[in-house]
Amino acid sequence: MRPCIRARRKELRWLLSCFRILAGESVGYSEYGRYRGKIVYEDRGARIYGFGGRKTPSDFILHEVLHLVLRRLAGVRGGRQRRQAEEEVVQDICEVFRADCGKKK
Repeated sequence: MRPCIRARRKELRWLLSCFRILAGESVGYSEYGRYRGKIVYEDRGARIYGFGGRKTPSDFILHEVLHLVLRRLAGVRGGRQRRQAEEEVVQDICEVFRADCGKKK
């Protein structure tokens, strides 16, 4: 497996662990496939497809994980549950930024 694919899968695992709303989700990554540069949704998860060897944007995995987060958030019903889920997502996004900004470049 190419190092860049390994790094994307590692980033995906890390991001999935950051978002409480994605607990229990099964999300996979494939570099090659019919759906280049897209996410395909399933009942309790998704599969993210890379660009098939073409140049991949550096924020691609984060971008697709945020799509999944928003989709799951949209599925939360009820006023109180919805507000709580939104608050958790915002807190989780802040944690991701704090963790990423704290990395040595």
